[in-house]
Amino acid sequence: VQVALEHQVGIRAQRVTGGEGQAGGGPQGQGEQAAHHHGPPRVVGWGARLHPSRYVVVDDDLAASDWEQELYLLALEGEAQAVFTTTAEAAEQLELWRSDDQRTVLLTRTLETMRRLAELGSMAGTEVNLGGIHDAPGRVEVAPYLFMSLSERRDVEALTEAGVHVSGRDLPDARRIGLAALLPR
Repeated sequence: VQVALEHQVGIRAQRVTGGEGQAGGGPQGQGEQAAHHHGPPRVVGWGARLHPSRYVVVDDDLAASDWEQELYLLALEGEAQAVFTTTAEAAEQLELWRSDDQRTVLLTRTLETMRRLAELGSMAGTEVNLGGIHDAPGRVEVAPYLFMSLSERRDVEALTEAGVHVSGRDLPDARRIGLAALLPR
């Protein structure tokens, strides 16, 4: 799941965390991109198009796991900064990330996290892209790169009810999948 916050580029690839493995440290971006398993490999395709200076990865478990963060950092190109943060911390930072001068892509690893982020913060009017959600038990194919369970479709419904614009595509030049394909059947 990804969200792109428009702004400018700059900064070096680094992990930004604060205290006891918790994410923190300065203004950052918004939940999602890149996310519901828009893991490190997909970030490269989107990064070349969006040219972010900052990726914010919102995931409560990942925010506390240095070794997993190191894996994500391997996928960074150029001078992008990576921030790993919890859902609650991200909700507190959303407006700051939106208003600062850095181009930010926010990623979550699950739709549930994106939904929780929307419930905790102001995401109305934000665009969220779904992609790289792989096949797993209980999921049905929406597109070759997008498999969703009924619960995940309900998360999409909750996001739209919160005023979030949700669509799906795996890469920037791909055809966008509209909301009708993403909602519960």
